[in-house]
Amino acid sequence: MGIRVRQCTWLAAVGALALVHAASVRAEPRLSKNSNEGLPPIRFVSPGQFAFDQLLKPVALRLSDLASQKLALPARVEVARSSLPLKRITLLGGDRVTAEILRWQTAEVELRLLNGQKLIVPRDAIADVQTPPGEREVCYESFDQRSASVAAIPENVNRPMIDAAWIEAPDSTDSRNGLNIGKALPPLAYEFPQPLPASRVQLWFRVSSLDAQASVSDSAKSGTSLSINFDFATAPAAQLSVQVATKEASVSSTGVADESITRQSVALSNGWHCLTALLLADRSLFVIDESLLWSANRSLGPLGAVRFSGQGAAWINDLQVSRFDAATNERLARPSTQDDCLALTDGEEWFGRISQVTAAHVVLADSSSERIITWPHMAGFGLRQVDKPVTGPLLPIGLSAVIEWQPHLDRPQQLADRITATIVHIDRQFVIVAHPWLGRFAIPWSQIARIEPQFFGQSLTLDARRRHLGDAIRDDFQRQMPDGTEWALKVQIPPQTKLADAQVWLSLEVVDLEPAGLQTPPASPFLRELRAGQLLTKISINNQPAGDLNRWIQYRATPDRPERIRCLLPKGQLRDGENIIRLHQIPLKTAGTRFDNCELSNLRLELVDPFR
Repeated sequence: MGIRVRQCTWLAAVGALALVHAASVRAEPRLSKNSNEGLPPIRFVSPGQFAFDQLLKPVALRLSDLASQKLALPARVEVARSSLPLKRITLLGGDRVTAEILRWQTAEVELRLLNGQKLIVPRDAIADVQTPPGEREVCYESFDQRSASVAAIPENVNRPMIDAAWIEAPDSTDSRNGLNIGKALPPLAYEFPQPLPASRVQLWFRVSSLDAQASVSDSAKSGTSLSINFDFATAPAAQLSVQVATKEASVSSTGVADESITRQSVALSNGWHCLTALLLADRSLFVIDESLLWSANRSLGPLGAVRFSGQGAAWINDLQVSRFDAATNERLARPSTQDDCLALTDGEEWFGRISQVTAAHVVLADSSSERIITWPHMAGFGLRQVDKPVTGPLLPIGLSAVIEWQPHLDRPQQLADRITATIVHIDRQFVIVAHPWLGRFAIPWSQIARIEPQFFGQSLTLDARRRHLGDAIRDDFQRQMPDGTEWALKVQIPPQTKLADAQVWLSLEVVDLEPAGLQTPPASPFLRELRAGQLLTKISINNQPAGDLNRWIQYRATPDRPERIRCLLPKGQLRDGENIIRLHQIPLKTAGTRFDNCELSNLRLELVDPFR
């Protein structure tokens, strides 16, 4: 009973947080639409930390209250800072996260989330990998000779000649290599012969000061003096310069009208910092780490070049430049049964086997050759579905919930990250979750936008793959060819599962399944036949009937909006150890071979604690 009391306290804190922090958010500085209202930094304290001991711990809520509401946190400003270009990783079952790909191997992939956590994900659990929607990579350079992907530059960027002698670690205590601009006599320029109408530029720079002479090299003892110039293809010519001195950064401009502009100096500590420039048609922003440096409610014009110059300890690293396109509704790469599918930015698709993925390129192999495709020419790739079930471990007892991240200010066309996981613990800074493939990791409160509770108990992923049940080809399905009219799985129930104490639900995503629920409109096609026992997709557990899927859905779900349904299983049918779960279809009597064509995916068991 003691464990349940603590769990209730965690869940109560989640529910109370939305109410408590909503009252406090007015005191936080915000980015204002009218930039003349002040100089708001983008730095915030964690909402989970706000009065946690005084206000959240003593509160208690019933689980029924918590499970029936969506817990929304105040909108916050988040900037996606990364060393490598970010990719959107979509997992089987629809969960999506934005992360850097650190290592790609045959069986597993290593990712790094935006909060710095490294996760190992089974490759079979990944559905597709894409550049952020509406975004095209123009330039990426690591300035690290140890990297396997030093530069990825397409033909339409004039890149400076960089001497390898300028790339080194700033000092013996720094594990990160960088480009020492202080050694480069001429200014370095990255020029875009076709100026970028809307773009995003990100790079890291290092600050050194005389206060740290004992730990820096001789070349760094003069402190940091770095200038980063952004040239815009406007008439008259406009230029904006970010000046990094020893302990602060500021902005100066030439040919840029000063109205509707917010500017401030940003104090800098020793070490690496991230500069992000967002240059859109209706606004321009320069952010260092999470502090606003400069903003304007208008465009500065197409970006023509980025130039670097400096003296002393002027170090930069990991330059990323991307452009934004107007088109956002891109068709996902759809693999075949046997091959992965790589989608190019011009709409062409190539099929084969993805054998290597780096920050610079992807290698696609077919029966006769290998092709190396750089990311600026790719929209993304989809992975073929494996033949064996993709399962997950039994997750610990906790609150199963859909967790959505805050959107990123510098990724305006990208949907927020979203996962379904089990909340196992919260504290004043983090929500600790367990996920079938991402494992156990912490999400800072500052990154969370909303939490949608589902149930309290345990979750077991039986098979996350997508199956097309039926007898017809469907061009609008992810799996166009039918997989037959039956889906049978051997399921191993772990010995630590307390089946006798739980309500057992079968959960899955459905597309185009014929509805037969109590609230289904009477005019729905085939409703009479469905309620007469025809055209159903039936469930059996260990060869015993366990109902059907159709009665748990009210309306037909479309391919672009799958619906999650939950089916209560008869008590006592599942047993410890091996079980057989089978989904099989019943045809129409009038046409003995006509079945309900539908797509099913993300098959899970949900063991709900009846005491909650």
